[in-house]
Amino acid sequence: DQNPNLIRHLHDLSGVWQTDITYIQLTNHRWVYLATVLDPEKRKVLGYKIGDTMTAELATSALQKALDKHRKPL
Repeated sequence: DQNPNLIRHLHDLSGVWQTDITYIQLTNHRWVYLATVLDPEKRKVLGYKIGDTMTAELATSALQKALDKHRKPL
């Protein structure tokens, strides 16, 4: 079930971060999860983490990496 796009109609994306988790199949047929934090205005990945399982720690690690390197969003 997908949540509604809450930023679709915003004209100013400064101060907005997006998150996503996706799964990737490796060449050895193993699956991993990629959690990302994105700046939609700059079209830039601010933080990411790859893990074997989709956990809250995976998502929060990606967010913490983004917060460690970039100013906190509005």
